[in-house]
Amino acid sequence: MTLFEKVERLQLVKKIVDRVELGSVVDNGVKTRVILDHDEFLKALDLIQQIDAFHEFVTTFSKYNLTLTGGLLHEKSSGEFKDALVSLSKLVDALYVELAKIAGEPKAEDILIKLPPISDFKDLSKTSDVFDKILSQAIINSTINGQVVIEGVENGSIWMKVYVGSLTAVSLIGGLTWSAAVANKKYQESRYIEQLVRQQDLQNDQKELMIKVQQQTTQMLIDAEAVHLYHEYFKTGDSDPDQINRLKLSVKLLAEEISKGAEVIPALAAPEDVKNLFPDMKNLPGVESRIKQIDDKK
Repeated sequence: MTLFEKVERLQLVKKIVDRVELGSVVDNGVKTRVILDHDEFLKALDLIQQIDAFHEFVTTFSKYNLTLTGGLLHEKSSGEFKDALVSLSKLVDALYVELAKIAGEPKAEDILIKLPPISDFKDLSKTSDVFDKILSQAIINSTINGQVVIEGVENGSIWMKVYVGSLTAVSLIGGLTWSAAVANKKYQESRYIEQLVRQQDLQNDQKELMIKVQQQTTQMLIDAEAVHLYHEYFKTGDSDPDQINRLKLSVKLLAEEISKGAEVIPALAAPEDVKNLFPDMKNLPGVESRIKQIDDKK
């Protein structure tokens, strides 16, 4: 888990924990306490269980079997629960403040980019330029009103937190990443077919023709994805061929970076419908074109 992701989780947990309240109910004639909106509290525990500093708290709260009890607490144990909740809140607040000083305050308009493996400064510069082009070509315009501002960089596997200016820009980047994942999948298929073709006992011109057809098919897919993105996010009367070409370039470049190991994910603070626009970067073979899905619904 990256530092950026830890800060995002802490921000969300802080909001949930600050809202936790205990109510009173009578269960089988016995006065019982209940955690109001306990599903949200369980969500908070799930968010922090991968952060080492909170293992003790996760263990403490697990003894209440909140999933099975629906948030019900015996009257005598409710005091212990409240004390543990206060301690949890203090630790979340303290850790969030300190980590946010390093990683910055999370925003819904952020995205996280994992760069592919980098060998040297020249490679880093080249890859950074490619991602600047990918984002700028798509979101720097009067319709999307996006920005490209690097707000932080984390070492190890290099992750960059990038502020893109608006949720519309985040949404477009989600669609762009999805289209690039589809194009990457097609690239992988085409490369495999090209290898098979080169192994066949055919004349060179026949091999080159078959390979060219594969390349054209891949480009047609990229073209279709770009046109789909344009009509989805640039709701103008007339088509803008220049903007469509910029989207084609962004899809192509991002697909190439994904094939090298790059990832693009939304901020945890982004609305759920915006998050769902991004593909599952851990299951790229399962990503299907949304153009087909839309056509099937017509």
